[in-house]
Amino acid sequence: MGPIGQILEAVSVTRQLGESDLVKLLQEQKLAITGDFLVSIGAAYEVIGGIHVLEEESVKIARIVP
Repeated sequence: MGPIGQILEAVSVTRQLGESDLVKLLQEQKLAITGDFLVSIGAAYEVIGGIHVLEEESVKIARIVP
């Protein structure tokens, strides 16, 4: 989700640079916000995955120590 969000944000911000139509500008801003949201969701999944790996590794270490 992260890379897709980054692409959406980059494209929409680029389109905003020369836009003078207020309606189109707002649409592009909404698309940029959607991109930010997708990047955030991707980061949250990475954090959750990292926590699970850390917990699994901690359990393995505890079993090895007598």
